Amino acid sequence: MGKKRESIKVNDKKGVGDGSGQTSTGLILGWSKNHFTKLHEEIDNRWIYVEGGVQYPQPVKVSIMLVYLPRGLKARKAVYDAIEDKLRSRRAAYPFMVMGDFNEILQVGERKGRQESGRGMTAFRDWLEQPHSHHLTIAMISF
Repeated sequence: MGKKRESIKVNDKKGVGDGSGQTSTGLILGWSKNHFTKLHEEIDNRWIYVEGGVQYPQPVKVSIMLVYLPRGLKARKAVYDAIEDKLRSRRAAYPFMVMGDFNEILQVGERKGRQESGRGMTAFRDWLEQPHSHHLTIAMISF
């Protein structure tokens, strides 16, 4: 069986920003067509949402959302809302994975270098503590 790949790209040009002075070089979500079959996709300039079937060991329907959250709190909350909309609109109880760069920390000790806390960290923590969160497992990579 040959390796067949598929991907979705968003904002792959430098200079795309949210007015905060930060720029995005884009998002790319890719997969092997031998292991994942895309059934539905939605794309925004800050996220990619895909529903499909994983072929391991039996076919299972999953949702995957890749996000990039900007530094601006207002723009960040718009992405939180998009994630919430996807969580609420799923048509069945199947796995939902959200991954990407949330551009935020939950606790001051998570970040190396500049240590700051503020409204962004509080908003992120509040969002994660909402009722949907008991279904989410949080896995983080320190930076």
